[in-house]
Amino acid sequence: MALTQAVKDKIQWVFSSEHEAEASELIQKHCGFSLPCMQTIKPEDYDRIRFAVIKLSEGSIEKLRNEIGEAHIDWRDVLTGAGFGGVEKHLEWDPEPKG
Repeated sequence: MALTQAVKDKIQWVFSSEHEAEASELIQKHCGFSLPCMQTIKPEDYDRIRFAVIKLSEGSIEKLRNEIGEAHIDWRDVLTGAGFGGVEKHLEWDPEPKG
């Protein structure tokens, strides 16, 4: 499933340039249609979960893999862990620029 521009922007902010492509690929391939109990085909409907795994990864590919794995167990826990329990909370997240 394609990444929205919003997700691409968050990846650019959080991951180093050397890890952006890998992060994008992981999220595109493993954080979309394959998530349990998601019945939508609109990419923007996945942004909340994708933002959460990006935020929780803290720019680490290994943490990103772990958070995507957690999302496959129960993505609601990932949303809560990222502070995105409210439906629109992910839209308020403005990551710090990478150092």
